[in-house]
Amino acid sequence: MDRKGKNIYVLEFKRTSDQRRDYREKGEARAAKQHNVLVKSLQTVMRKRPLGTWNAKLVTFVGGTCGSVNAMALSQNLKELQVLGSKHDTIRKGLVYELLSAQDKVLCSYYAQRGGQRHQPRHQGMSLDDLLTKLS
Repeated sequence: MDRKGKNIYVLEFKRTSDQRRDYREKGEARAAKQHNVLVKSLQTVMRKRPLGTWNAKLVTFVGGTCGSVNAMALSQNLKELQVLGSKHDTIRKGLVYELLSAQDKVLCSYYAQRGGQRHQPRHQGMSLDDLLTKLS
């Protein structure tokens, strides 16, 4: 919520297959369709407030299952949310790590079910700072 700019943000995080170039556009379109009623309802309610006109905005973050993140779209979203520019790269690296970690869990689960083996993630027990340092 941005009280100064009178904006309410609906945040959506989509993780989608990034096999095709248009993965981000398709993810954003799915999010817009999914949250259309919510955003319009918030806009209607917030325009009737006695404290002045507020706006509701959907901010969609799309990440690919193979770790793809559109840096320009991510930066635009972070600017919209008034995140300091100096933090954008760190956030992007963390998002990529989380996407790859989620994919690792999916693959480990698949192979464990298929082969009956247990697998411990390679980075278990490491702090986020240590992981981001390794990504640098």
